[in-house]
Amino acid sequence: MTQEDRQLLLADLSARLSYKVKADVMGWDEEKEEEIFVPVTIYSVNTDGYVYFADNDYDITYCSIDTCRLYLRPMSSMTKEENQKFYDLTHQEGDDIWAKCLFDRMVDFCNERYLDYRGLTEKGLALEAPEGMYKL
Repeated sequence: MTQEDRQLLLADLSARLSYKVKADVMGWDEEKEEEIFVPVTIYSVNTDGYVYFADNDYDITYCSIDTCRLYLRPMSSMTKEENQKFYDLTHQEGDDIWAKCLFDRMVDFCNERYLDYRGLTEKGLALEAPEGMYKL
């Protein structure tokens, strides 16, 4: 993973923490004696690139961001209602301060709906969330 990709993933993940984003992380399976991806819900990330999550069946509680794959929804998966709300957010006029406020609202809108507005899936930094993974 390039440093640029790592920084992008850290920024994206940090913005999504309050929404309980789900991910697969690399863990060791004792029975299979191999590394496998384990589904988790992330609760913290630090600037050194470590992701923390609640304990699970594999007794791992953190990993490097390099072995973390977020589950995000493609922008094309927005419902009609979400499309209308997004349209309403993006088609308001105002001054520069208002534009900054609208941008922040658009980012929050996408984060709380787990939408991949940064193209992380196409870059191989995230996985497409299965339909129904996130109850909205």
